[in-house]
Order: sequence, then C-alpha cells, then structure tokens
Amino acid sequence: MQRFYPFILTVLVFNLSLSAQDSMLAELSEREIIYFFHDAEKQNPQQVYRMNLRQTGLTEVPAGISKYENLGELNLMKNKIPVLDDELFQLPNLRILNLRQIGISEVPDDVDGLVKLENLKLQKNKLTRLPREITNLSNLRSLYLSVNKLESLPEELGKLNQLRVLDADVNKIKSIPTSVGQLQELKTFNIAKNQITEIPMELYTLGNLRDLNLQNNAIEVLHPEVANLKELKSLSLGGNQLTSVPESITKMKNLELLILSQNQLTKMPKKLHKMKNLKTLILVDNNFSPEEQARIQKKLKNTDIRF
Repeated sequence: MQRFYPFILTVLVFNLSLSAQDSMLAELSEREIIYFFHDAEKQNPQQVYRMNLRQTGLTEVPAGISKYENLGELNLMKNKIPVLDDELFQLPNLRILNLRQIGISEVPDDVDGLVKLENLKLQKNKLTRLPREITNLSNLRSLYLSVNKLESLPEELGKLNQLRVLDADVNKIKSIPTSVGQLQELKTFNIAKNQITEIPMELYTLGNLRDLNLQNNAIEVLHPEVANLKELKSLSLGGNQLTSVPESITKMKNLELLILSQNQLTKMPKKLHKMKNLKTLILVDNNFSPEEQARIQKKLKNTDIRF
C-alpha cells in the first residue's frame, strides 16, 4: 500500500507560497471585495478592484467583465464555467485569477492578454494541455496546476522567469522541460504524483529552490548534482524507484526534511553526520538491514527517523 506524507510538506509549501504573494496581497487587501456581479454593476467600473464570485452559480464569465479595467483580483472558483470567454483576458490590471474547479478543459491562447497577472490558479479542472502563450505571462509568480490531466508542461516554461511557485502534482506529466533551469527565482516546485522518470540536470541549477516534491513518480536516479540545491529545505522523493542516494546529499547543509520512503534503498550515504540541520528523515518501506538502520540512527542522533 502506498503511503504519502503531505502533512509536513504542506506547512512549508504554504509559507513559501504566501511569501511570493505578499506584495500584491498587501496592496489589494485595502480594497473592497465585490461578492456578486450585480453589485459590481451598480458601481463605477473604474472603482472596482476585487471580485470574489466563488460558488455563486455562474455558468459563464459575466458579460461586460472587461469594462472593469482596474480589477486586480477575480475569483471564479467552484462555478460551472466550461468555456472561458475572450473578454476575461482583456483585463489589463488583473494580478490574481482563481479558476480552480470550474470545469474547463482548455485555457485559451489569448491568456497572455493578462499582462500583469502574478497568480494563476487552475487546480481541479480537466486540462490536458497548456497553451504556449501562457509562458508569455512575464509577471507570473505563482502557477497552480494540480489535479488535472496534463501530459506535459510547455517547452517554453523557462520564459516564466519571475515564477516563485509551480504546483503541478496529480497529473500525467512524463517529463520536466529542460528550460526549467531558467526559473532561477523558483522557490517551490511540486510535481508529485505524475509519471516522471528522470530529473533533468538543469533542475539542479535552481539556486533559490527551497522545496522540491517529486514523490510518487518513477524516478530511478538522483544525481550527485542535487547538492547544488544549496538553499533546499525540503526534498521529497518517496514512492519512486531509487536504489541509491548520492554521497553528495550530505553537503546539503540547509536540508531539514528528506522523504525517501517506498524506494528500493539498502544503504544511505556514509557521512550522514554532516547533515546537522536535518530534522526529519522518512525511510519507510525500503530494504535496510537492522545493522544499516542502527548505523543511520547513530549518525543522526538528533533527527526524527522513521523506518
């Protein structure tokens, strides 16, 4: 039976996600929120900055939405809007767009009309692909794609060079584009529960990465270059096909959480004692002998280890 350990990871991801949004949320938080579209229609369009139309029974994007040129935040979550009208992408000041769980199967090519967009939520839809144009959103900082049917990420992903958070777990993605190496501002990358077989070398160049979740894929090799991720605090590789862990991982001085459960490991690196900041090590469902377990515990006396 597969085991997944999201409970520790959630706190780390949540905090990092918030930090990526602090500036825009602080600015928008002073603005009044409109909860029903008919209320917005009663106001001067130039003075409407935030709309929270979550779960209000909408079946289409409200007609006339484009006249709200100063709209900075729009939440359409949990409505039934299977098709996105072109008018939605004519909001020049929109910075936060929540399209979570609205039933869409595609994102229109003209999504790049949202030139100031910083945060895009597309979780729990029916997406099988993303348009190339989404990579033209040069101000995008957070992109949430979890629980769709995506088979790939755009090859041009690296153009999103302001991205801090990329969440794409629970899809059918088979590979990580090599252009991921251009995402030098990325702090959180979650691509758990996909069909990844290989970690591209370019990923190991992400010097600002704090949280990397690759759980429940089909990865066979963790390269020594993982040690280049010097700022990494959380590394999750449970539920893969690893048979070894490179000795270089002991050089990751900032690592606090390491999940390696449900692999095919029989040994851990010799110099584990160097990982002085490691708080939690999860090694459940591997093939460690009693002697190896004892050695690991001796090397990491201050670490919470789970076999």
